Amino acid sequence: MPLSEKQIDEVKTKVYYSEVDTPFNKYLDILGKATKLTESIINGKLSNDESKAEALTKENISKLKESAQLRFLDLQSSIDTKKAADENWETCQQDTLAKLENLGAKLPELKSIHSRLLLRIGKLQGLHDSVKVINREVEGLSEGRTSLVVARSEWEKELGGDLVKFLIKKNYLKLVDSELKGGGTEERYRVYDDFSKGPKELESINTSMKLDIDKVRQEVSSYKEKWLRDAEIFGKITSIFKEELLKRDGLPIEGAGENNDDDYESDEDEERKERFKRQRSMAEINRIQSMNEKEESGHEYDDQDDEENEDECDMEVDVEDSKEDTEVGGESSQQEENDRQSIGDETTQGTEDFIEDQDPISEAAEASNDQPAGKRGGSGSDYSASSSVEEAK
Repeated sequence: MPLSEKQIDEVKTKVYYSEVDTPFNKYLDILGKATKLTESIINGKLSNDESKAEALTKENISKLKESAQLRFLDLQSSIDTKKAADENWETCQQDTLAKLENLGAKLPELKSIHSRLLLRIGKLQGLHDSVKVINREVEGLSEGRTSLVVARSEWEKELGGDLVKFLIKKNYLKLVDSELKGGGTEERYRVYDDFSKGPKELESINTSMKLDIDKVRQEVSSYKEKWLRDAEIFGKITSIFKEELLKRDGLPIEGAGENNDDDYESDEDEERKERFKRQRSMAEINRIQSMNEKEESGHEYDDQDDEENEDECDMEVDVEDSKEDTEVGGESSQQEENDRQSIGDETTQGTEDFIEDQDPISEAAEASNDQPAGKRGGSGSDYSASSSVEEAK
């Protein structure tokens, strides 16, 4: 059977306001036992079994009496407590009603205060929303590059007129549009950049970049001086090689006889030749030492260099032997002379190839001995020659 709405409301009210009264329930329990025992005596149904709790014995009667007294006292104290609580609640309610009756004149003032509080709460809510939007924009700025559009007057106020003109000239500030304000035009400029770094951080980065640039500039100047010095040395070595090869081939040296009157240059040429001979001897000693080291290591690349050096040395010895044989009277046979001639042709061809590679450096060195230009270049033989020149010095 379904319950009606009135019954449902009554059940809800009872559940909301019901309270379990433990002392009262205990007192009713002990009264129920006494009533049951009395009913058994009146009806003549009293049991003589002492094992049962309802048996009429002196001990059971004393226990029942004592329990009834204790539970009565407990119930009485509970009733007194509830009575005091009800009296306090009633007194409080009376005081509240009296105050409400006396607040009739102050009610408009309280309403105005309430309205002002609501207005301030709304302003605080709007401020909170604005701060949230600003925080979101700051997060966007800190993540990467973003655009910023401001009127030109604001840019000039923050940066200055000269700097704004310079930035516009460099196309850093770009014109967006123009709006009429007070009969005039207000230009707006947009910038797209990373604004996540502050001025101090940018100044420190700029300082470190300047220091790095100065350091790189010093390194470049030192390397340039080394390259120029090496280019001068290579130019001198190339000119010496060319003169020596022309001398060996029996061809006239370019420019010979033109400056015969210049004794200083001839003396310098003689000193250069003597220095070249000493360099050749030093290079030969270094070559022998390197051959011994390379034989122990057994690298193929080093073996190829040794073979080239040995072939060059053999060809030079053969050419010198051919010249000595020619001065003595040509005691060797025609076949040996042809072999030497073929070896000499191969040597000449190899040296001419080397001269062709070094002609640009030689021409630059001869054109301006005071200010030579060029970069370090050449093969492994050039580098060994420059090393031998520095050792000879």
